[in-house]
Amino acid sequence: MAESASKKTQCEQESELISTEDLSNLQFRALNQAMQDALGQGRDPTQKGLQLWIATRKALQQFGLHQTYSEAHILNTAYLRGIKAIAAGKCIVSPYGWLRSAAYNYIRECSRAQSKTVELQEWHISACGEGREDNLYATAENTSKLHRALEKLSSFEQKLIRLKVAREKSWKDIQKILEMEGLGTYQISTLRKQKSRALAKLRKYYKAL
Repeated sequence: MAESASKKTQCEQESELISTEDLSNLQFRALNQAMQDALGQGRDPTQKGLQLWIATRKALQQFGLHQTYSEAHILNTAYLRGIKAIAAGKCIVSPYGWLRSAAYNYIRECSRAQSKTVELQEWHISACGEGREDNLYATAENTSKLHRALEKLSSFEQKLIRLKVAREKSWKDIQKILEMEGLGTYQISTLRKQKSRALAKLRKYYKAL
């Protein structure tokens, strides 16, 4: 009797697994259809697809990224994230709504990444010790070089430079931030010395690249 119950449970589990696979396949097809509707592959986009495309364009304009990223790039990235989410077991009930939300979140990520690059460029202008006009040109040319130099520093040194040089935080604010994030309690005089040493190392690494 117990053996029969055990077999039944196993059969039920297999049935549930098949149902889950079927549901995933349905979601994959629905997500594919939504993308085809938005991109108008081989035909004109549908009304829902056009609305998704327009929403993506508006979000790009909202964050000032419409000249940097295309709607197709954003939606394709959102689509790939949807594929991964479904494969991981997430249930996407509304593919259009999910793509719209995922596209918006990705645009925000791109905006934050761009802001970090601007911070690094500002540091390059203010801290490299070169002429401002020449330095602007150098920043545009060597942002990746600056990233590589920063990566040679410890995570604490990177954080200190970003807080003080790029974000222009006061030493008291930096003390609080470091303490709140569990990175330790420091005297302002100690932080000043560490920042100077970190900048000296950064300049050295930057010039060596």
